[in-house]
Amino acid sequence: MQFLDPNVAFTINAVARIAPSLRLKRHAPGRIVFKIVFSGLAAALELIGGPGEFEFPGVTDADVSAWARTITLAYDPDVLPPHVWEDILALSEQPGGAGKIRDMMRDIARESTG
Repeated sequence: MQFLDPNVAFTINAVARIAPSLRLKRHAPGRIVFKIVFSGLAAALELIGGPGEFEFPGVTDADVSAWARTITLAYDPDVLPPHVWEDILALSEQPGGAGKIRDMMRDIARESTG
């Protein structure tokens, strides 16, 4: 069994927790902006500024704007296919969605680190 970097594991758990609070604002391959519903703002700020920061294979930059209530991610679409972000949002609406998001993100992280 391959263990994940603790910072990557932190990011996976945080994304699974806040995904229901995110709405897609705009997306072009390599850059995505999520709007954060007000109730998810504190968790989003913890994700980006938390103990592990935002660390995930293929993500090159992450920023939270508390004022605009947005999360902006820059990513490498060759590592993370653009559909991954829509998949995360879709899974967040399903029963057991947080667990499905964790599983999907763990698989991606393991595949990209070999």
